Amino acid sequence: MEIYQIVAQNVIRLRKALGLSQLKLATQAEITTGMLLDIEHARGNPNLATLSKLADALDVPLYILFDEAEKQAFPPSPMKGLVALLEKSLEEEKLEDGTAEI
Repeated sequence: MEIYQIVAQNVIRLRKALGLSQLKLATQAEITTGMLLDIEHARGNPNLATLSKLADALDVPLYILFDEAEKQAFPPSPMKGLVALLEKSLEEEKLEDGTAEI
């Protein structure tokens, strides 16, 4: 399998496992949705910086995007979603208590 197809499959699999839309992932990775679509469709030639941003946004080491064997072995970290949930909960508590900073 061509490396672009491996990267495409891994990005799609990890994005869906995290429950992220293409827009949300592109925003978190600070890339355009067009660039993400090209990567997910194995088109174009993304540079290492772009792939590194994607790996960071997906909360995985960069090599996971290239590794065909990692499809089953490396699930995305659940910590990212947990941290977001906790932050939201704390923010709501601050608003209820009236202790939110303005």
